[in-house]
Amino acid sequence: MSPSNPYVYGELPSRSSFRVLELLPCERSEGQHDIAYRLKFADWEDPPSYEAISYAWGDPNDVIPTICNDGILNITKSLHGALSRFRMKNQTRLLWADALCIDQSNLEERRHQVDNMRKIYENAARVLVWLGEDENLHAERAIEHIAVVSNAYSVPHYSASTNLWSIVYASPCPELYPSDSPQLIGSLDWFFSRPWFSRLWVIQEVNTGQDVLITCGQHQIDWLSVAVAANAFYSMRLSIDVEINCYAAMNLTEIEFRQDCSAIDLLDIAREFLATDPRDRIYAFLWRPGFAVQCYPVTTDYSKSIVQTYVDVADAIIRNSGRLDILSHLDLRERIEVPSWVPRWDLAPYPFKILSNTISWNANGNTPISCDIDTNLRSLKASGIRLGSIIEVEMLDSKRLFLPTVDSDEIRQYRLAFWREKLPDSDILLQNSILLSYAKVFTCWMGEHVEIGLLASHFQDYIGSFRTNKLSRTARHPLETKTADYSYQEMLAGAKRSSYERCFFRVDQGYIGLGPLAMRVGDILCILFGGRVPFILRPNGTHYLFVGECYVDGVMFGEAIGKWKAGEFTDTREEIFELH
Repeated sequence: MSPSNPYVYGELPSRSSFRVLELLPCERSEGQHDIAYRLKFADWEDPPSYEAISYAWGDPNDVIPTICNDGILNITKSLHGALSRFRMKNQTRLLWADALCIDQSNLEERRHQVDNMRKIYENAARVLVWLGEDENLHAERAIEHIAVVSNAYSVPHYSASTNLWSIVYASPCPELYPSDSPQLIGSLDWFFSRPWFSRLWVIQEVNTGQDVLITCGQHQIDWLSVAVAANAFYSMRLSIDVEINCYAAMNLTEIEFRQDCSAIDLLDIAREFLATDPRDRIYAFLWRPGFAVQCYPVTTDYSKSIVQTYVDVADAIIRNSGRLDILSHLDLRERIEVPSWVPRWDLAPYPFKILSNTISWNANGNTPISCDIDTNLRSLKASGIRLGSIIEVEMLDSKRLFLPTVDSDEIRQYRLAFWREKLPDSDILLQNSILLSYAKVFTCWMGEHVEIGLLASHFQDYIGSFRTNKLSRTARHPLETKTADYSYQEMLAGAKRSSYERCFFRVDQGYIGLGPLAMRVGDILCILFGGRVPFILRPNGTHYLFVGECYVDGVMFGEAIGKWKAGEFTDTREEIFELH
């Protein structure tokens, strides 16, 4: 007779205990409940041999009853599909699945077991990934081609910590491009769009160094082959959908080989992934020694609110790094309860950050950080200097401004109107200092890696391209004859990227720059000690709101703060800015 009472979890016997599930074979299923299993206690002192399941939870309300020991336990449709596929016909199978092996209603057990998650997957005999059932033969076609690509790149010679992108980029295989097969491209898009690829916890589940087997329907392939193929397909630019979906799979491997990745960068990459509990965006990485050190003393604690968890992490990173780099990872968008200076790691990342690991911005002139954080009041008091008030803000249409071609009169008129106000003098092209200032502002991401004269030359040609009476197309552009490493097209691409979802602004002290969409007239431009780029703040009563990072010509390499230290800014004094 099938049980009718709900299954009730018992407490784990000790701190070294964990649960495994013994999946019963098909022949042991009873009545309407086609999945039956036993939850058993195990101990790290003498762990059994088990396999760990990695899957996307799916809709928590779409559940199916199963038999667990002597009771009924509802599980998601996704997990039910995984157990159905991994169940053996004539023998039991010892598995681990988070939704079943952790009492999700017990916060203390959940905290303790989450801290052990890395150990659980590292000690598994194998990791079984469940992508879901095949549909319209998509998985069959995709996996067949993934195997062809992985064989071409000699996958067995690589490990989880290999920089796969560098290998694929160095050895392209154009003969593998399925560009002439829309059906195959559609199947690859379907395969890499499975919810599993965008799940946050997957990052540590597949990067354990263990054997990882991908299963979709009845088709299987090893994870490393999938990772190599994802890098290859991304490089092929098969379609925008395939490119976007493969990017998530690429990030899974990038995080592993980039062991020196900072806590901030790791949290930023993880914004591309999905998590049911926003706190897991922190807790999912505490197993990484470097991350745990940079976020010390933060520990897994589900009794803390989401807001307090994010405040504590921001506090820890600032204190441990001695920098304000974390402020480049947020802007004044949705600030639901979270202080303006604390990143919302559960929101999508800003399209492009001015702060870069490859460009040595030094707006604060190496001035040591001076700040005080009160996690109870959720305030940050930071010392710095004010460079002026914002007197003009203009939202940018990056596409119409910097598309490579001027192929319509509407775009030409838009550019003429935009630049007529900023460069009103018909002979402005002779005024190199003014032109160069605009060139640097609108291509701020280029930084020190571009020869300044070449940048000015390209920008001058850009202005000239739509000031002529005839429309100018890239195919006839005079700079096509140039052979410099930094091309005209690269300049346009850089300007388009850096101005995307940003505003152009002016300061009452004469500065110009690019800043966040949320900025407005009346905000202030400042340099905070410990911050490598300048920031926009908004006066709000007795304190300030943090608006976002910005690029300002004549400030990025410490020019302004150097003049202040030399006494040239007689009206500027050190201030304490209290952010809430």
